[in-house]
Amino acid sequence: MAYAVFEEGEIKHYPVLPNSYHSKHSNVLGGFQLLPREELAKHGFFPVREYPYNKELRYKKNLYWDENGKVFRWNIVDREGIGDLPKHKEELKKQVKQHIIGKLRETDHIVIESLEFGEEIPTEVKTERARIRARKTEIELEIENISDTLQIKKYQIKI
Repeated sequence: MAYAVFEEGEIKHYPVLPNSYHSKHSNVLGGFQLLPREELAKHGFFPVREYPYNKELRYKKNLYWDENGKVFRWNIVDREGIGDLPKHKEELKKQVKQHIIGKLRETDHIVIESLEFGEEIPTEVKTERARIRARKTEIELEIENISDTLQIKKYQIKI
């Protein structure tokens, strides 16, 4: 577990505790990293709380002291360009459209041949194409209801 301490008016982050440490409280010349949490607190060392986040989309910035929790925490910030939810929704809708076009292409030849020969388009083909178009509408509604950029980035198109 990472720890942090106020040193000379600034927060210093320790991903790994040092073996020895000198503080106003006392000097520890070995085994500092083995001290119990209460002893570390006497030297001003408190845990840094980490929460899972998607590192492709966000990053840690500005370690701060949480007085209520008696811990240090990171602000988790969206990476540049990640926060533009409407833009991401439009991009996702374009991807959906391309998927739909691809799915419809699978039966285009049957529709074209049926029309060329004046034959009825097979019912199963009409049904499948109608299902695909209905699914497009459902997906677009799902996308519109997403309110978080991370959800948009994780969204899986399933037709």
